Amino acid sequence: MGRAAMSLDGDAVSPLRFMVMNLQEFTRVRLGHWPTPLEPMKGLARRLNAERLFIKRDDCTGLATGGSKTRKLEFLVGEAIHQGADTLLTCGAVQSNHVRQTAAAAAFMGLACEAILEERVQGAPAAYHESGNVLLDHLFGIQNRSGCSCAGFRRSRSWSARRLT
Repeated sequence: MGRAAMSLDGDAVSPLRFMVMNLQEFTRVRLGHWPTPLEPMKGLARRLNAERLFIKRDDCTGLATGGSKTRKLEFLVGEAIHQGADTLLTCGAVQSNHVRQTAAAAAFMGLACEAILEERVQGAPAAYHESGNVLLDHLFGIQNRSGCSCAGFRRSRSWSARRLT
């Protein structure tokens, strides 16, 4: 088992204490179909000599072909709306699942979405830039921005402030 955590006053604290969080305290919008199913993996369980084995089907969240990022976006988009945002800004690789999910969440909530897509695959064919998540991004109405890296975007929040004023 892992090491016990220590509180500021030196008392031992259960590691689970830090994992308990009341999610009701955070602004949230519903984007997914919850709960997603657990599916038994009988063949793999037999092969691993496990009594039972299940897989969590987050591909069934219902938002843009699904994914675990829907869970996080429920809180991020909820907070953005709470703060009066009309546009979501994000960045990621050209075929980013996170960007696809963000674009879908924005479209679902009636928000605009802009993304910086970084070139992380050298020598990719043209189809790489026109299919898959890129195609879905465009169907969701995303505006792609070039000439900036995700690292540069994170360092300079002034880009987003200037764009929206």
